Amino acid sequence: MKDKICNAALELFVEKGYEDVSLREIAAHAGTTIGNLTHHFPKKENLLAALQKQVQDRFPAEGGFSQDPLELLNQLVDKFFYTQQNEVENPYYYNNICEFYKDSDPVRENIQSFRKKLFSQYYIQFITLRDLGVLDAKYPPESFLNLTYLCVFMSSFWVANASPCFDEGLPNIPITTAFYQLVLPYINEEYKKDFQEIYEKHKSNKNPNEFA
Repeated sequence: MKDKICNAALELFVEKGYEDVSLREIAAHAGTTIGNLTHHFPKKENLLAALQKQVQDRFPAEGGFSQDPLELLNQLVDKFFYTQQNEVENPYYYNNICEFYKDSDPVRENIQSFRKKLFSQYYIQFITLRDLGVLDAKYPPESFLNLTYLCVFMSSFWVANASPCFDEGLPNIPITTAFYQLVLPYINEEYKKDFQEIYEKHKSNKNPNEFA
């Protein structure tokens, strides 16, 4: 029943937005009672946190990174595109992420936990790519620490276009493009063509209207 409630909530949040959906609407859409719903999710923010956790759990898993340079590059680019797909499919969440972070303890705890996990994933990938000769070893570990930091916060706030930090005057650049351009200067010359080809392959597999 919890999964059914979560699926019903997700459908309504995507259709109407988080603020315009009540728990009673979600219960009716799920074919259950408000009492049963609140038994599992006492507040709407608890339901939001559960949906958020589901999305995070589908993110490419930590650990198990390939030691093959091209496969590891592919895993990195796949993470870029998964981030963008996730944000496109869940606008109700990302459009209000700053407000959720400020107002909801469960959501804030999920965000903080997931950022730590994501930070670890990116940093391990970057350091491994450097050790494999894909990323330029002239850059010290601190540089890749900073690169990781930027990637994590870009993932969190790129499309938070309802937040106080959003500026309609800025150009609308896809997050995958920003990721690609951010990492490109660190790539050794012998791998730049491979990196570009992997990026273009991922891009061609997506609907161009999704990531305008």
